[in-house]
Amino acid sequence: VEALDDLAHGNVSIGRIDGNLLRGVTAIDVSITDSTGAPFVTADTVRSRFDLAALVDKRIVLRDVLLANAVVVLDQKPGEEWNFARIFPGDTAATDTLAGPGWGSWLRLEDVTVRDSRVVVRLPWEPDADIATQAQRDSAAAVATDPQSRLNVVALEGRPGYQTVYDFQRIDARLPLLRIADPDHEDRRFEVASLSSEAYPFRPPAARIRDLRGTFRLTEDSVWFEGAEVRLPASELAGSGTVVFDGRTELALSGRRVATADLQWLYPRLPDQGSGRLDFGMLIDGDTAAYTVRDADLEVDGASLAGDFGLVFVEDTIGFRDTDLRVANLRTALVERLAPGVEIPRAGTISGRAAVEGSIVGATVPGMRVDADVTFVDAAAGTNRVTASGRVAYVGGDLTADDLRLGLSPVQVALARTAMPDLPVGGTVRGTATVNGSTRGRLLALFDLTHDGVDGTSRLAGRSAIRRSPSLMFDVDAELQPLALATVGRFAPGVGLRGAARGPVTVDGTVDDMDFTARLAVTGGGFVDARGSMDLRGRQPAYVLDARTRLFDASAVVATAPSTSVTGRVDARGTGFEPATMRLDLAADLGATSAYVGAGTVDTVAVDTATVRLAIADGMARVDSLVVRGSNTEIVAGGTFGMRADREGELAYRVAVDSLSDYRAFLAGEVEDTTVVTPRPRTTRRAIARARADSARVAQATMVERMATGRPGPQLAAVE
Repeated sequence: VEALDDLAHGNVSIGRIDGNLLRGVTAIDVSITDSTGAPFVTADTVRSRFDLAALVDKRIVLRDVLLANAVVVLDQKPGEEWNFARIFPGDTAATDTLAGPGWGSWLRLEDVTVRDSRVVVRLPWEPDADIATQAQRDSAAAVATDPQSRLNVVALEGRPGYQTVYDFQRIDARLPLLRIADPDHEDRRFEVASLSSEAYPFRPPAARIRDLRGTFRLTEDSVWFEGAEVRLPASELAGSGTVVFDGRTELALSGRRVATADLQWLYPRLPDQGSGRLDFGMLIDGDTAAYTVRDADLEVDGASLAGDFGLVFVEDTIGFRDTDLRVANLRTALVERLAPGVEIPRAGTISGRAAVEGSIVGATVPGMRVDADVTFVDAAAGTNRVTASGRVAYVGGDLTADDLRLGLSPVQVALARTAMPDLPVGGTVRGTATVNGSTRGRLLALFDLTHDGVDGTSRLAGRSAIRRSPSLMFDVDAELQPLALATVGRFAPGVGLRGAARGPVTVDGTVDDMDFTARLAVTGGGFVDARGSMDLRGRQPAYVLDARTRLFDASAVVATAPSTSVTGRVDARGTGFEPATMRLDLAADLGATSAYVGAGTVDTVAVDTATVRLAIADGMARVDSLVVRGSNTEIVAGGTFGMRADREGELAYRVAVDSLSDYRAFLAGEVEDTTVVTPRPRTTRRAIARARADSARVAQATMVERMATGRPGPQLAAVE
């Protein structure tokens, strides 16, 4: 013991020694520390036989070694040698070079048994050499020492620097060979016949090794293994790996039988419930972490997964590599757990297939190529199916697509409420779209979409372009085939839209300055040509409208409107549609108009001309001008009236009716005259003249209408 203590640059303590060099030696309560008292080896029992011939040549060869209840600390601090090399520095006396190396140059252990022991390996860690500034190095060190980091990097106590710590606890092992030092070999060799341990190669959780077999090699800067086999509680793995002490870790494992809980030491986000087979790869190098799964066939947390999967983390970028995966019943909660940073706003299950390569937000390789057919069953909204093929990227705030073909069959509109919680429209959307270009220049989509909802079916086909300059601008040229107006009316429920319209529409501009045109045929209601602009960004939509109508039936599009046949022009400018809060300036000039009064009747009131000038603001309507002429009648009105309960106004009007005969069908009851009044001749002549003039004027104005509808011309009734 004294000789060993003299040889060591530290402290060697042994409580008791039994045996001799011929039969072997058993040491009890062994402790070896460096000169500072830091531990190297402590053990309850160390037993070994010596190779005496090797000792003559200054070689240490120990056989039939038993190490019980031991703790071994292999420690190399930044810029220093290993602790065992400092404690046993070798023979420093001058020697004959022909005699070879001296003490400490050879250290070999054969047939080693380890019981309930622990090995701690502490290696130097430094930030990547290409990190230039001290602030960046400090930031890299903060990331590495963060408890969420996988590598177990710790700061040194009492001095600057960092170390990576590997902790192997509760070791029971049979080791045929431990070649610790040999001048003929640059590496150290450890042959493992069997080993069980609770191992912490990274931060917790532990790898619970039931049995490990293989050969491991150690150099000054790395450790590696090939052909190793390991049995975990519910898994059997085989493979190879390399750990470079500057922080790079690479593993390639093949799992004939795998339980996800057994692999949580590699990727803690794996769920507790899961089993199957797979080939697993991992690379951790600086700020890059890559995980690959090949030939997988797994049942995980109620979902089935098969195929290949690759996930790459580079700084704050997440990308996919060589991913071709088939899944069934995969919960969105599990996706969010496996891919930190990914937030899926809707809860549900995913089934289908997806081949993905790249990152949609690219740092080094921008763009993601996708070929997918995915069904998403939303927990609240129902079933959605989307197919996609092509390339998509989002870089620098610009969306780019290359022959991105999308299919919806169908998609629930309710999903859009994640971004637009007040969206008043429901139902489903089905159809196809092909997208090319970039919002940096022009993102073009060709589409054919159908919306099915409680208000009917709408189909929209055409093209749209989006560009950013600097805000998003839209350019849409589409055909309504048709459009259910009640669906549009849900954005302005106070209007009470109904019916359907067909025809071309265009939209051009931004959300807050959008121009539009429409040439529509209203089902059962004539024609409308409209143009104008909209601002949809404010609390209430703002609009400017210039509309021209032909034979337009207002009741076909507005439930509360009378049946009409209107030809004319309407100009409107305003914000909002609710009467109590809207603002509106309206000018309407209508001619050759018929109003059908009474459901199911054919009685009409002919209107030669109608002119309206109206303004609404602050719950008050102001009628600047209202003039209606026709059917021996003239109506003139002006003034104000309230649009909500707390507003009042005064409306003056004048109605002149030359004859009530046109209104006979609308007068209540069957009232007979009680006397006969003979008209004066001059009055009779004037009335007949006016009636004939009115009839001629109406006949001329409604000629096209009567030709289209077959309606008879005005008849001169008896003048009473």
